[in-house]
Amino acid sequence: MKKFLFEAFKILISITLIYLIFKNMDIKTFLNHIKSINLPIYFLAIIFGFIGYFFSAVRWFVFIKAYKLNVSFFEANKYVFVSLFLGLILPSGAGVDLVRFFYAQRNNLDRRAEVLSSIFVDRFVGVIALVCLALLGIYFGVEKIRQVAKELIWIMLFLIGFFIFMLTPLFEKIILSLFGNIKRFRIGERIQKLLNSFSLYKDNKLVVISSFFISIIMQIFFGTSVFFISRALGFNLNFIEVILITSAINFITMIPISFSGVGIREGGFIFFLADKVGFEGAVAISILYYFSGILSFSPIGLLVFILEPVKWTLRKEEL
Repeated sequence: MKKFLFEAFKILISITLIYLIFKNMDIKTFLNHIKSINLPIYFLAIIFGFIGYFFSAVRWFVFIKAYKLNVSFFEANKYVFVSLFLGLILPSGAGVDLVRFFYAQRNNLDRRAEVLSSIFVDRFVGVIALVCLALLGIYFGVEKIRQVAKELIWIMLFLIGFFIFMLTPLFEKIILSLFGNIKRFRIGERIQKLLNSFSLYKDNKLVVISSFFISIIMQIFFGTSVFFISRALGFNLNFIEVILITSAINFITMIPISFSGVGIREGGFIFFLADKVGFEGAVAISILYYFSGILSFSPIGLLVFILEPVKWTLRKEEL
């Protein structure tokens, strides 16, 4: 019931934000922006978005390979794209990662802890890379990023500090003291396996470092997609600034206070770009960015879902 209420609250937040945005917007100007779009350039934006999601699969595969899980590079790509597609209809942002887990665990029934760990650390490193890339906006003189620099720095320090803490014996001791003795559904045993899976990163820091730089490449492609969207609408923005601003917006969108980032994303583009392209122009870029993402991953995601429906696999002893 609590989860349902929280999801309803997030939907309400998104509806409220969208209402306020459109209430304060000149609809005619907004529609003129949409009508004037250069479709060939917008198609380029979709292509760069697709490449960005491809690198998302590459990053996850780095962890899959490190764990020696039974998931091929081709399968990793399939699972990422189908999870993104199903994430459009699932009630929570975590649903994307849950779908990946559902698919990847099918051939790794005895190594579900490693599968879960690979997804968690993959996501965690990606968030750290997002914040770091956004902070480069200070060096490049992006005024809007400077205005939120303190908040971004504190978030980055917290994330890095928490990741380091996760690898310490103290973290393991605390978690085991809280959950280690729970025998129901073998929770204690599963927690122990999950903690053991994190030990990989203590001895193989190269995995984390390489995934960090892959995350940077991924965000550059997403930023390039936004740049081409702005050009498709006739706006002449600075390429580097767009990449850094897009990283900041992608980070803000990940905060789970709205449904799939709807409303938060538009607010981010308004905050960072309204002074350059106008209120309506910023909203147009945001909405076209959202739909370019859908167009870049949905065809493959839908095909995978049709051919390989989500199916939870259990071992006989778990039935």
